[in-house]
Amino acid sequence: MLSIKACRRSLGKYAKNLDDSEVEAIRDLMYQLAFVVVEDYLNKCSKVVPITAERNKNEKR
Repeated sequence: MLSIKACRRSLGKYAKNLDDSEVEAIRDLMYQLAFVVVEDYLNKCSKVVPITAERNKNEKR
């Protein structure tokens, strides 16, 4: 797992006014996102719902 310091370097100017707990939360969110992307890739994207389908479903409500 990346250190807070490494995450700050990657975030650059966006981390300027963030405290360590905020940088840590961003790091954790990015790890979760990466996990989902890899899982979908390994499942050959068979469970991916196109965003247009989601929008159409929500508009009908």
